[in-house]
Amino acid sequence: MELQIQVPVLITGDLNADLCKLQVVQDALDDHHFHDIGAIASAFGGTDNDYTCRINATATCTRRDYVLANYQALKCINSFSVDHKAGFPVHSVLRIGFHTKPVNTT
Repeated sequence: MELQIQVPVLITGDLNADLCKLQVVQDALDDHHFHDIGAIASAFGGTDNDYTCRINATATCTRRDYVLANYQALKCINSFSVDHKAGFPVHSVLRIGFHTKPVNTT
């Protein structure tokens, strides 16, 4: 990515792990190449570190689904939330909204 033109990049998915256990992801977060949107969700109207998974009603809630954004993508995000009532039995839905107008005209 460093060899390409700086464009917005999002990495999303069910990573089935804590980010601190994924060294390459942790390095990207530590170096500020990427930002964990769920961890800073309150900046976009959401709840920081909200859970995304719950296997059953008695299981501990976990956070295994992520949206990672580089700086250029971070500037495009308007809202972020976790929808726990979307109807999926195990996973909540990550909802991300983007600005409707370009944030950079270059």
